[in-house]
Amino acid sequence: MSVQVSYKKQFLIYILLGIIVIASVEGLVRGYEFLFLNCPLTDYDVYSELNYFYVRQICLDFRYLAFIEPDVVQLKPNQHFMSINVNNDGFRGPEITLEKPNNTYRIFAVGGSTTMGHAATSDEATWPAFLEEKFKDENLGINVEVVNAGINGAYSFSETYHIRDNILKFDPDLIINYGGVNDADVWVENPQIKTAKEIEEEYGGFKFKNFPFYRTPFMIFTIFFADDYKEKAFPPKTNPHDKVLEAWKSRWINLCEETNEKGIKNLIIVQAALGTGNKKILSPDEIRNYPSSNHDLEFLRILDSMAGELNEISITCHNTGDLRNIFDDVSQPIYWDAYHTADVGNKIIAEEIFELSLPIVLEDIKK
Repeated sequence: MSVQVSYKKQFLIYILLGIIVIASVEGLVRGYEFLFLNCPLTDYDVYSELNYFYVRQICLDFRYLAFIEPDVVQLKPNQHFMSINVNNDGFRGPEITLEKPNNTYRIFAVGGSTTMGHAATSDEATWPAFLEEKFKDENLGINVEVVNAGINGAYSFSETYHIRDNILKFDPDLIINYGGVNDADVWVENPQIKTAKEIEEEYGGFKFKNFPFYRTPFMIFTIFFADDYKEKAFPPKTNPHDKVLEAWKSRWINLCEETNEKGIKNLIIVQAALGTGNKKILSPDEIRNYPSSNHDLEFLRILDSMAGELNEISITCHNTGDLRNIFDDVSQPIYWDAYHTADVGNKIIAEEIFELSLPIVLEDIKK
């Protein structure tokens, strides 16, 4: 009997030691990830006045952010970090109700990471959140709710799918799409590009992204296998300019035809990117990231062509906007890479979109 007890004690000791070892490794991994893992934001002009460790935490929040792919990539619901909160419906920001509250005008902001607010310092520092504040300051006598439905990497196919599958059921009054960059930069017609599901089946390390509370497997994957994964997931691209342009235009026209029948209005906006306008004062980061390669120049030509199609789109969609030049006279650093803006840029975007959307909201309120 005493031998049996001894074996049980030994077994429990081994289990306890195993837990201690796993916890110790996890602690070391988290310490390494926080202190040493590459976080380029800490070196960028737009974050120079923020606390170094706060900026590193923003990097970690986006590293931990998990996605799901039922049909197209979406944010995994119910995630909460220091700078990012994803509600139970998979939208960034506070919870919303399925049924629209009384005396509420509901706007959905749709787009990619520039709408979602990649590297924004908080949920309140994204352009959809700034837009909601602008409407609150206007005192229209009605609550204007702006829901951030942006998703990293989204382009016209996934955005219009997302609207039909996840957004229309929330009874929006207005849908604003701020996009174009991902359509110009993601070559959807390239048959070599694999889905996240295919990559996960082929390369199981990808799934560790969805376990933010146990980082050791993900760090092993990042340090030893990430480059191999990137090569498989993102093969060399081609640039079928006309196909991308036609696909982008037809998707939004088709979507607007459907939503018009439901009494929902759409505002389709071609977004700003570094090089689309003529920003007179560039920061050192903006100079370094300024588009110069053949790929970059073709990318800008596609955005120019998209802006040229807005008149045709506006025949079906309620309104359109061209924001390619909104930062021309801004002296502050705006971009931290070729596409993404920090808080200052997000606020300027919101102010411009407010001017475009306010007449639509006022028109609807009067009815």
